[in-house]
Amino acid sequence: KSIKFYLVAFRSVRKATADDTLLYKLDAAAQAEALESGGLLRYWYGRLNAQKECLAMCVWSSRDAAIRAGTLPAHIQAASVAHRMYDAYTLERYWL
Repeated sequence: KSIKFYLVAFRSVRKATADDTLLYKLDAAAQAEALESGGLLRYWYGRLNAQKECLAMCVWSSRDAAIRAGTLPAHIQAASVAHRMYDAYTLERYWL
């Protein structure tokens, strides 16, 4: 039997005016909430490069667990500031 994991990658380009402190606070709250909800196996947040690009990834036990976590309050709050904090961002989804 094969085991599948669901990966969500968040690629972003941060605005020069972004509030880094607020972003890290919202990210930490969303991560903690996702861990409590079940299904989040691993979270990785890359370093911001000189062009203000960054990559973050979540590995989930299932697609359903990822979708469920995306409906929780801390995740919704973090997503609600995206238009103010990023020049661009994409979500990529993969099965591993």
